[in-house]
Amino acid sequence: MLDVFNADAFSVVSLTAAINKLPYKPSRLGDMGLFNEQPITTTVAVVEEQSGKLVLIPTAARGTMPNVVGGKNRKVRSFVVPHMPLNSLVMADDVQNVRAFGSEDQVEAVATVVNDRLASLRQSHEYTHEWHRLGAVKGVILDADGVTEVYDLFDEFDLSQDEVEFDFTDSNLSVKLKAMDVKRKIETALGLTPSTGVHAICGDGFFDSLVTNAEVKEAYAYYLDNAFARDDQRQGFEYPRGVTWENYRGKIGSTPFVADDECHFFPLGVPELFQEILAPANFVETVNTPGQRVYAKQENLRFNVGVELHTQSNLLAICTRPKCLIKGTALLSSGS
Repeated sequence: MLDVFNADAFSVVSLTAAINKLPYKPSRLGDMGLFNEQPITTTVAVVEEQSGKLVLIPTAARGTMPNVVGGKNRKVRSFVVPHMPLNSLVMADDVQNVRAFGSEDQVEAVATVVNDRLASLRQSHEYTHEWHRLGAVKGVILDADGVTEVYDLFDEFDLSQDEVEFDFTDSNLSVKLKAMDVKRKIETALGLTPSTGVHAICGDGFFDSLVTNAEVKEAYAYYLDNAFARDDQRQGFEYPRGVTWENYRGKIGSTPFVADDECHFFPLGVPELFQEILAPANFVETVNTPGQRVYAKQENLRFNVGVELHTQSNLLAICTRPKCLIKGTALLSSGS
């Protein structure tokens, strides 16, 4: 039965193609399409700061003329692209007596078992990618334990993050004025670069205090016969014009992706603001080739009792202008 794993259908090329074609249910930031994919042929991304903007420097053959960029006070940093491997086993018993319905083709049948396993692994990789995207939106990318820093973009480029405090215990708090403060800080960070709006991802307590704020409730009092008061607004609402608030869902264990009393603001519609840099896998077959989102490969176990599926992604999620990432902190109302 296990001889089928020597077929072309189970080569690194075929398995990688299969795992990248598998459908998945993306999480929120992936679904928003914020990030542009940027495959590179090395495992290190060289990033240059020019006037507060981080620019990915393309590779070039040795001896050729380098990219020439004018200006002073440039800073160059090298980022090792995070390596995220994940393995699984397909044992002989998993494919014993397996046959596709109406077919005698064992390769097709075993491929179905393998694809089911790959689908599960793909979900884990996408979940991890979303976690790294969130780190890029916050400006601090954390490892899977939620504590260890992979990269702090503010420290890397000697920047400080601007914060805006929302005191929801104050009944006179003007969310509109605070939002305008956030917008001005983002506009200052972007300079002459325009944006189409501001998006805010909020923790539970922050969002609950926001939607029960007196000014926000009054602003929506006559909106569609006060549908705002009746509906669940966690999917997002706009106030004031140009600022969209959303209650972000997601946890690592019991730790929420966004802290209860925090909100993170970032601009929309800014070209190449967020990048996902994809590096090649550490396989002989993939050396110096453009990176792909997820790779897959298999190897027979000792005594042919099964095969080990190896998957990996090598992805660096980054914000090219971290100064425009504004952090909101809150003193929560008693009802939150």
